[in-house]
Amino acid sequence: SKYKLAEVDNDIVTFKTELVLPTGRVSDVDKLVELPTGDGQYDLGVGIIWDHTLPANFTWTLYTLGTIQLPDQLRRRIPTESDGGLSPDIENVERDSGDQYLAGTSIQYGSSKGGVYANLGYVYQYMQAARFKGHLYARERYDWLENQYPSQMLTSMIGQIGYSSIESYQSKEFPIPLQANLGFGHPLSGRNA
Repeated sequence: SKYKLAEVDNDIVTFKTELVLPTGRVSDVDKLVELPTGDGQYDLGVGIIWDHTLPANFTWTLYTLGTIQLPDQLRRRIPTESDGGLSPDIENVERDSGDQYLAGTSIQYGSSKGGVYANLGYVYQYMQAARFKGHLYARERYDWLENQYPSQMLTSMIGQIGYSSIESYQSKEFPIPLQANLGFGHPLSGRNA
């Protein structure tokens, strides 16, 4: 959800909150190939967005967001060697996934509330390393498991074009509120991502 904190002249400051529920299917350690649709944990995020209206229907945006991934429990294979080879030892471990942080900027032409719009932006993302706690094996084996989930960093360029009928719908000129987007992202640099 978003809450407008202030609007002065050409500037709007917005506070953003998000809650992610543990929906979907988490990965199964007994399946060699699988496409999980969720990660099994709750996430809480907060952020600040600053929009500055420029001449000629352009808007410049700066934003930052921090997401806390709350601890959970899941089944994992506990490595028997430091190289992380496939282990027969499985345990229901406590996981503290690394928290996530991002900051970015973008320039947009048009309005995402009405008509055609386009934007181009840059984003920096960082995620802390995951931590695992178990009770069946030596601590070093859980350290080896943590080595498989190091911290991650990614910088990318993003672009988007879209169409929105929201303003037309609100003025009774269009029968339904509709928004369609086409986006593209290109990584510039990264570590463990």
